[in-house]
This record gives sequence, C-alpha cells and structure tokens, in this order.
Amino acid sequence: MAPTPLPQLAGGLFLSDGGLETSLIDLDGTALPQFAAFVLLHSAAGREQLRRDYRPYLELAAAVAAAGFVLESPTWRANADWGRRLGIDDEALARANRCRRLRSALPQLNVLGGCCGIDARHLRAIRGAWLQ
Repeated sequence: MAPTPLPQLAGGLFLSDGGLETSLIDLDGTALPQFAAFVLLHSAAGREQLRRDYRPYLELAAAVAAAGFVLESPTWRANADWGRRLGIDDEALARANRCRRLRSALPQLNVLGGCCGIDARHLRAIRGAWLQ
C-alpha cells in the first residue's frame, strides 16, 4: 500500500484535541497508571470517558465549515515495555492499538495521529540509524 499524503500538509484548517492525559487527570480526576490513557480502552466506562473528552473537539470541528480534525490516539504508552510495567499482556496491547472503528464513527476525522507504542527496542534502532 502506497503512503497517503497527509491532508494537513496541503493547507486548510485542522483542529485537534489537546492534552488528553492532562485533561483526564487534572480536569476529570481520573487516575491513570503511569500516565497511560490507553488503559481506558479496556472497559466500557473508560471508552465512554474518552468519548466525553474528545466530543467537544469533534463538535467544534463539525461546526467549522471545511475544517478537518486530527485525532491523537491514547496509545502512546501501549507498547511492550509499558505493558510489562502495567501488567498488560501483548494481546490487550494489540487491541488497544487498533483504531479501525473510528473512521466510520467520525467522518470528519482526516488524520489519526499519535504514537503507536514506541518501546526501548524502537528507540535503540532509531538511535543506531542516526549514529550511522
């Protein structure tokens, strides 16, 4: 599959959510183990909490004509290193990193961003590539 150009690079107005974990902790009083919001994906109540957090941003994007939306996923800590620290197995991590249903649920979503769980192995490989 060929890479698709990022639509926000062509110009136009794009809105985004802001500071998911900080909002969850400071505004909602949510306890996030190790600052990991992806743990909310494992329960219906957690998924609803994420929906409530994203909803105002999505409503604003829908109300602004021709605005796109860049959604940052809650999965930046959904990797093997953090999974071990949190007691979460590989299958649960894989489920947390799947965001396919968002496209049909959020038609104004142009870009799904966010880290996909970089761990120490990835960082060593990136460092090695830069040092060559």
